[in-house]
Amino acid sequence: MLALDKSAISALGDQVIEQPRDVFVSAEQSAFVDRFTAPARQKQIGHVAFCEQIGAGHVEFMEFDPDFVAVVPRLNFSAPVPIRFADTKWIRMHFRVGGRNTTWFDRERRDIEGALCNLMRLPEGMVSTELHADEQVHWLTVFAKPDFLMREFGLDQVALPAPLRSAFKASADRLVLESAPLPAPAWRLLADLHEDARTSPFAMARCRSAVTELICLLLESLTNPAEPSARYSPQERERLQRAREMILENLEAPPTIAELARAVGTNRTTLAQNFKDYFGKSIYHTIKTERMGQAVRLLQDGVSVAETARRLGYGGAAAFSYAFKRHFGVAPSQTRAQD
Repeated sequence: MLALDKSAISALGDQVIEQPRDVFVSAEQSAFVDRFTAPARQKQIGHVAFCEQIGAGHVEFMEFDPDFVAVVPRLNFSAPVPIRFADTKWIRMHFRVGGRNTTWFDRERRDIEGALCNLMRLPEGMVSTELHADEQVHWLTVFAKPDFLMREFGLDQVALPAPLRSAFKASADRLVLESAPLPAPAWRLLADLHEDARTSPFAMARCRSAVTELICLLLESLTNPAEPSARYSPQERERLQRAREMILENLEAPPTIAELARAVGTNRTTLAQNFKDYFGKSIYHTIKTERMGQAVRLLQDGVSVAETARRLGYGGAAAFSYAFKRHFGVAPSQTRAQD
């Protein structure tokens, strides 16, 4: 692991991120950023593209409101990338499907790995440093001002659970870092947000809706330990998450329940029951809805009906069209983008 010294804190320049838009100031100073585009106004997406020296990919910046911002990375890190924060006036929320990183709060080290969500608030004067290395990033970070969240969700600070009360103060008097297992419904929301973003106002509105729902899931998870995912051990959650990943990676030829069970080290009955309880959908329903969702994205990108059917493993265009119409009530040709 890279030592925490000044030489390690330069991937985005030596600029500390005090508010979300500082990422563009930092990018301008960084030797590891290939190009960047700051949003000219609200509800426009900004981009920071990293050079191949540290990995590949870019970060999207969505400012829904001056006090409500989402940052969506779409990249792989191949070299250590440290990022410093002193965003003491913001509540920061992370939602991650996987990966790992080390975070220092001044000199206190925390290693974070796996699927989880958390809420963080730094006290005045504290700097946190996230160090990312050798990982595929599949997460979302949300920045929001406490007052904005109080208004948006109709929260009563007096009624908030003790762990969250400090986070929603005008100025935090201590480090707040509350984590929970990633709620099952969050997986689909994160997958949708990691699809190629579109810049229409309607697409931005959908993104805002998805991010708002993620925040609701996080706050509910931190205040209600009865969330289904809390009933499972980390090992069982890992099995279920891996089974779902295998489905998403093989939509053109989905594995059978028996194949999934063997791959993740359990039996068919246990996997089928726990999968439905954890994700809220059966394995069969998950395969069907994910294939149809992918079909819509391909068609809207201009892919032909026949080619979409082939990519998703259907026997032909007729079989795919029949399944599509049964699912959505319209023919795939009505969904396909017109040239």
